[in-house]
Amino acid sequence: MTVTKLRIAFILDRYNPQGRGEGYFSWLTRELVRLGHEVHVFAGLIEDETEGPFHIHRIPVVKHPKSMMITSFLIGSDLALRRERFDVIHGVGRCVNINVFNPHGGVEKAYLKQEFRSIDKASYRTYKKLRRYLSLQHYLKLWIQKKQCLGPGVRRIIAISNMVKKDVMDHYRVPEAKIAVVPNCVDLERFHPKNREVYRARKRRELGIDEHTITLLFAGNNYRLKGLEPLLRAMALLQKRSLQRKFRLLVVGRGRIGRFARIARRLGI
Repeated sequence: MTVTKLRIAFILDRYNPQGRGEGYFSWLTRELVRLGHEVHVFAGLIEDETEGPFHIHRIPVVKHPKSMMITSFLIGSDLALRRERFDVIHGVGRCVNINVFNPHGGVEKAYLKQEFRSIDKASYRTYKKLRRYLSLQHYLKLWIQKKQCLGPGVRRIIAISNMVKKDVMDHYRVPEAKIAVVPNCVDLERFHPKNREVYRARKRRELGIDEHTITLLFAGNNYRLKGLEPLLRAMALLQKRSLQRKFRLLVVGRGRIGRFARIARRLGI
C-alpha cells in the first residue's frame, strides 16, 4: 500500500521525550517518520536537545508571568507556522491555528469543577476561586481552549479517554462524530509482567519492605485532586481491621506532601 507523504507539525508547550504525555508524542513522531512522513515538533520548553529523526523548533517564550508565557507561546507558534506549509497541524499546547486538537491535559472547565470540589474547607475553596477568577491566565486558557474545540479550521479532536470526549461534548457542544478516542499507547516491553520477577525483590529490599507486607502504590500529581487523603483514611481502616496483616503505601509524584504527612500521623499510619 502506498502511503502519501505528509508534512506534520506537532505543537507542544513542553518537549520532554522522557516525560509522561510528552514521551507518548516522542514515540508517535518517530512512528510517523518510520511510515515515511516528515515531522516537525514546535515547543516552548525543550528538555532534550537531542534531535531524533524529526525536526525540533524552539518557540521563544517569556517565562514570567504565566499570562505572558501563554501569550508569547501563542504568538510565537502562530508566526512559526506561517513560515511553512503543513498538511496536518496537531495542537497539544496552547495554540489556535491547528486542524487537529489533542486536549492531552483534559478540558479546563471540567478540571476546575473537580479541583474546587476536592477542597473541603470552604474558606480555602473561596480563596482558590477568587485567585483563579481574578487571574488573566484563567481567561486566556478558556479562550484558547474554546478556539481549539470550535475553531473553523479544526477538523478533528483526539481525546485520550471517553471521559475527555464527554467533557468536550458537554462543555463545548462539539458533535460526537468530530471526536476520536485514542488512548495513549503502552510500551509492552518496558511494562511487561515479566519485569515483576526482575525488579520486585530488589526494590522491596531497597525500600525495606518484606515479602509478607501488602504494598499499595499511589502514583500521580496534585495529591488532593487525585484522592490521596481518602486513600490514607482507607489505610487506617485496613490497619485496624486486619491486625494480622501488614500494609505499606508508597506515594510517588509531585506536590505538597506536608499536609498529607500530618494526616498520616494523626491517623497513626
